[in-house]
Order: sequence, then structure tokens, then C-alpha cells
Amino acid sequence: MRRLLRLTPGLLALAALTAPGCQQNTWRNDNLSGNLQFVGDPRIENVVAEEGARIEYTEADLPVFQVDLRNLMDDQEARVQWRAVWYDGRGIQINDPARVWHPVILPARGSIPIRSIAPHEDAVRCEIQVQLLNPIE
Repeated sequence: MRRLLRLTPGLLALAALTAPGCQQNTWRNDNLSGNLQFVGDPRIENVVAEEGARIEYTEADLPVFQVDLRNLMDDQEARVQWRAVWYDGRGIQINDPARVWHPVILPARGSIPIRSIAPHEDAVRCEIQVQLLNPIE
């Protein structure tokens, strides 16, 4: 059975300190890795943040990566969209017809898990991209 890695906010801070110059955290479990990347409008970092993450295998031996997103705003919902991009061990992007943008609405100060299952058993790295759905006025 493969091991599960669950990271807490304290471990996230440690991961950020051990990766100088990186604007994103990378989570690892055996040969699997995953990261969350904010794309588009740079103000997104004032709207949402990662709260925790885990990467593991399903019972069918497919990698699965989950990141918990938290809305940082006190008085309004956050509208974002996300998509997952999976790569094989050589760094080649795996073709996935399900790689589309998924809209998410986070209530004020609320959180939601973002979860992606790899499209193929050769996948070893996942990048979850998150961007604002509607520009902030």
C-alpha cells in the first residue's frame, strides 16, 4: 500500500521556507509531486490561499492531488476557476480531455477542496492552476 502525505499549515510554512525564490509550494509523496500555481491577475494572492494539500494514490493506483483553497476576504465570496495539468516522469504533459477550467465560488472566509485524479497511471506530477473568474472591481 502506498503512503499518504497530508500537510498542515505549519508544514506548508516550512515547505515555503525550504524553497527560496518559489512562488508556489510543492508537495511530495514517494515519486509523486504536486503544486498550486496562481495564474493571471496577480491580485488573486490577496483573494485566495492554499490551506493544505495531499497527494496519494487511488485504489486503482492512479495519482490524486488535492489542495484546499481558502477565501481570504471577510465580506464577499471569491469567484475563481481551476484546472489540473498532469505530467509523466519525463516532464511531458499528459493529454487529458478533462483538462478544462472549473468554476468555484468560495463563501467569505470559506474553504473548498480542489481535487484532481490523474488521467493515466504514468502521471507523477500535477500542477493545479487557479485564476480569478471575474476581475475584482
